[in-house]
Amino acid sequence: MEYIKQAPDNIDLTTLEHPKGWYPLNLHQHQGQLCISWGFLPEAPYRRAFFFDTIQSIPKTELKYCKLESLQQFQTLDCLAPSAFIFHTSRCGSTLLTQQLTELAECLAPSEPPIFDDALNYCRSLSDEEQKLQLLRSVIRALGQRQTGKESHLFIKLDCWHIADLPLIRKAFPATPFILLYRTPKAVFDSHKKQRGLQMVPGLINSQPLDMDSESVPVWDLDRYCLKVMRAIYRLFISYAPLENQLLLNYQQLPEFTWRELAAQFNLPLTEQKRQQMAARSTHHSKQRHNAFKTPQPAPENPLSPALRQLEIDYQQLEHLRIRTDKERARYPANPDLIP
Repeated sequence: MEYIKQAPDNIDLTTLEHPKGWYPLNLHQHQGQLCISWGFLPEAPYRRAFFFDTIQSIPKTELKYCKLESLQQFQTLDCLAPSAFIFHTSRCGSTLLTQQLTELAECLAPSEPPIFDDALNYCRSLSDEEQKLQLLRSVIRALGQRQTGKESHLFIKLDCWHIADLPLIRKAFPATPFILLYRTPKAVFDSHKKQRGLQMVPGLINSQPLDMDSESVPVWDLDRYCLKVMRAIYRLFISYAPLENQLLLNYQQLPEFTWRELAAQFNLPLTEQKRQQMAARSTHHSKQRHNAFKTPQPAPENPLSPALRQLEIDYQQLEHLRIRTDKERARYPANPDLIP
């Protein structure tokens, strides 16, 4: 459990007397056992671009720490089953997608909830398959609490490295569709050169599930490490793209795709006013909703490195699969093997 944080030394484990409105934040190690930190969020828990930002806004003195069994208290609450999991290559519009969805009262769209990453890391230490599945289901159930009664859809945006855990997630939620959102590799790489994500710095996340050879990369060569991480993610996308009940989505299809095709495919009731709300959100920065979106200046057109050229081949393979699948979906809209 290397990537499970230690709980503060001075905490006392307590209980959730009235669990509604309490959300799981992180798993922690505490005196040789696991516990969960909980935060009370009675309104709009997923309004911010990342659930981590919401967690940071909760005063430490208002957190509760409970045993792992506290997750079972949500079995009797009114919670949503997941409508879809959003996998992504990073820097590809996934935050914009969830922010568009949060404009709708019918949608809950937690963005990269840390508790789910902790749960996946803990699952790797378990040998009991059923125990893994139950943990993932319990975490998602607690994240899917209905607060107003209007909520009907739960879209969970995962961290980009969670694509390696798709088989386990799919086993836990076999009927749940998954979205594979991607972008041109050069654009993703250029974005990480400006501001590196956690996954692009060795040692900050558990990268073992990506099954990449990073031993030969010098610790100072962050560009090379970034390209290896990207290659692992794109190759996994290609591996899982042919599976049933998936939706391949290119960054270039956003933002209009959300209120045109995606809403229809997931039976989201849209009025003209709701479409306008989603469109208006798209004109602002996905991670900073009060700032207008500005199209980034393209990086200089230098010759692609061999690694980027290989990634471009992976990207084109994904595009070929997406275009073919989109044609099949348009030709056979009633096919039960495709997303309804």
